[in-house]
Amino acid sequence: MTLFLAKLLDFLESLMGIRRRRTHFYDAYIHSPAWDRRRRAAIRAAGNRCENCGRGERVLQVHHKHYKTLGHERPQDLEALCLDCHPIADAARKWNNKARRVYRR
Repeated sequence: MTLFLAKLLDFLESLMGIRRRRTHFYDAYIHSPAWDRRRRAAIRAAGNRCENCGRGERVLQVHHKHYKTLGHERPQDLEALCLDCHPIADAARKWNNKARRVYRR
């Protein structure tokens, strides 16, 4: 699926009131060559080490600090994390997002 079609599907589903945990665009983008290039660049910039704990891991995942720039991430929007630290960073991002919503009320 192209990224354009994925965005179109997301838009149509939003019009119909369908809510998904992850969007079609996210799923298509994460499997795209553009994401693969950004992912590899983030891991290389981190020196093949987890940016949280510093361990040199064979397998690193790239964490989105936020999704505001999804598809157009800058290097500072991403961080390379090991399999232990990535779930913690995801939980912290979700907690911060919830806290911001409560604070705005």
